[in-house]
Amino acid sequence: MTIEPVLPKAEGWREAARIVLRNWRDEIAALARDWRDRPCATGRDLLWLTVAQREIVARYGAHELGRFENSVSGADALEVHLKNIGARGDVPSDVILHFEEAAVLRAQTHLPRAARRALRGALGFELDRLSPIPAMELYFDFTAGRTADGANRINLASRAIRRRAVDQAVAFVHQAGFEVAGIALGQDAALADWRHFPVDRPAWLRGRWKQWGSVVLATVAGLLMLAILLAVSARSAQQADALDERIADAELRAAGVARLERAMTAIREQTAAVAARKSRPSLVNLLAALSDTLPDGTWLTDIQFDGGKLHIQGYSHAAAELIGKLDRSGRFTNAQFAAPLVRNDSDGTDRFDLTVKAMGAP
Repeated sequence: MTIEPVLPKAEGWREAARIVLRNWRDEIAALARDWRDRPCATGRDLLWLTVAQREIVARYGAHELGRFENSVSGADALEVHLKNIGARGDVPSDVILHFEEAAVLRAQTHLPRAARRALRGALGFELDRLSPIPAMELYFDFTAGRTADGANRINLASRAIRRRAVDQAVAFVHQAGFEVAGIALGQDAALADWRHFPVDRPAWLRGRWKQWGSVVLATVAGLLMLAILLAVSARSAQQADALDERIADAELRAAGVARLERAMTAIREQTAAVAARKSRPSLVNLLAALSDTLPDGTWLTDIQFDGGKLHIQGYSHAAAELIGKLDRSGRFTNAQFAAPLVRNDSDGTDRFDLTVKAMGAP
């Protein structure tokens, strides 16, 4: 059973990662359900050898393959029988040894709460007391549960079986060319503890892999996908950091360019102001030009200078000609009288009051 994958329909890698992880989670859940529902979860797809009092019954699935003597010759007979019926290549090489309920010794005991290793040692002493067979001659395991009378004591449910019976059955399995993947006791669904029973470790590992392999592989695949997504995320973050650094550098350079442009603009304005001031006519030059322009018999009593504009007052024998001379001089323009001429009869001059603008003045 598999889950139909959903194709990522996302613009960013975060959304794509979320979709992939969700699909992976659904796939793991489906595999877990498959594992839970498969018969191999209890070893039913392996060859089961049920140990009776004097014989071993071979079953594969729902079919009984035969009954064989629990001896070396019986093991050889089983191998020959499987070859004769053409089933030796179809039957797995790992088997489950099953012991009938009559061969299992069960006991219940209450002990103080302790580590599992200490509990096993204490249970060995209890079995020596309860069992007619010494604990050294038994294979046993146990399950622990909390008792109803308090949390400081636990209930141990133990299962034990004769070592001799188990070792003889294991020798039968090996003689027939098989390996023991697990040991079933009575009607218990849980197999015997592989750490304390003579189970072939390679066969036991193959069984665990068969039981959990698909889930493990799916988990590893999911972790690899997650690692890839994390690597992509880290790479994207690194690229984003590098881009941020480049943007910050560009902003710093742009700020420097802006400061430089402002400084250059200020310098150009200062230069233009200096040039404008230099281009304005100076008072000395204006006075010299005015002295050259005014006719003889003219003198000044008052001069006011304001940014290239002159306001002059004085007396002249040819006051009426002053406007024309100033405009024709090429140094002045827009000459005009600010007041009417006033005749001075004592010396024959006219008092004048005029304004004039120097050429190039704003």
